[in-house]
Amino acid sequence: MFVHYYAMISEMSKNEKLVLNGLVAFPDLNDQHLAAKLGLRYSTFCTVRKKLRDRDYYSTVKIPIIQRLGAEMFAVIYTEFNPAISVGERAEITRNTVEVFDELVYSVGETHKGFSLNIARNYSDICRINDIRIGTFAKAGILDRQHPTAVQFPFYLSHIPRFLDYAPVLASKTGFDLPRDLPMGMPSDSRPVELTASEKKVMYGLVSNPEMNDRELANHLGMSRHIISRSRKKMESENLIIRKRIPNMLKLGFKVMTLSHIRFNPRKPLDDALLASGVLQDPATILLATRKYDCIAISAYLDYEDYRQMHTPMVQYLKENDYLAEMPETSKYMIPCMVTMKDIAFGPIVRKILAIDGE
Repeated sequence: MFVHYYAMISEMSKNEKLVLNGLVAFPDLNDQHLAAKLGLRYSTFCTVRKKLRDRDYYSTVKIPIIQRLGAEMFAVIYTEFNPAISVGERAEITRNTVEVFDELVYSVGETHKGFSLNIARNYSDICRINDIRIGTFAKAGILDRQHPTAVQFPFYLSHIPRFLDYAPVLASKTGFDLPRDLPMGMPSDSRPVELTASEKKVMYGLVSNPEMNDRELANHLGMSRHIISRSRKKMESENLIIRKRIPNMLKLGFKVMTLSHIRFNPRKPLDDALLASGVLQDPATILLATRKYDCIAISAYLDYEDYRQMHTPMVQYLKENDYLAEMPETSKYMIPCMVTMKDIAFGPIVRKILAIDGE
């Protein structure tokens, strides 16, 4: 079984690997510039890209730098569930009760566990959602003995060096030479910005329809292409929105995803030296959120052995250097068994934060 999944990457052609890595690592380059950067003929690049897209090897998302629009907090919530209730049954219960919240931007589950990514205007909104979540879970009998664990990361007090960044893990499994200075994660800029009514509408349209070009979005929103293009360029230049490409990890043969909650020693909390060491940012890490005493790392691996070889040295380093308050709490998810409760969706929280009516 593990050999079969690994073969999904090894059986891809050289050009398929090259183009997929390029799309994920350099999402802001247009096709012509990316083809040149990869050393491919433009026609060859377009043919391979179309094949990868048609076969659902990647998708595109546009992420708003939401802290500049008025949101104060990012939170990861993970939960252990009653194993007597299947993940499918749980999905039927929660999709219309919990996953409907605008603040919840991504949610997945597997057997008796699950986690979600959340963005909110303030701490009160996170608490309100978590209270409703606990009540819903309890009433349906799907909550095990423990409450959901909510780990909050106020943007002003936190650092998010990776956020839905798949370039390192993909490059590490395909031999792609990834630039060391590649920008990753959430920009730390929290300066508030004021948008006009039309810019707010364009922002919402961009994050809700990340695959659309300017012409398609103009038709969709009933606005001129000039306004769409001008607003988009302004948002990109001012770092208000970033584009990411998400590879299909199941199709590529990745079998294990993990969520690790690291609690740092109160006498030796997270410091610049640890962040600079790269210990917390191995190639497998696709999301890393940190604050002084807490860290959440979400990672992807080909199989359990891959996980063991990459995760163990990190834990050993933290333990040997007295960074840990306790051993990290790591939940392992089998990717083929995971169910997406709510796919990546930033549109609803943008609409709520910007108070956009009539959408």
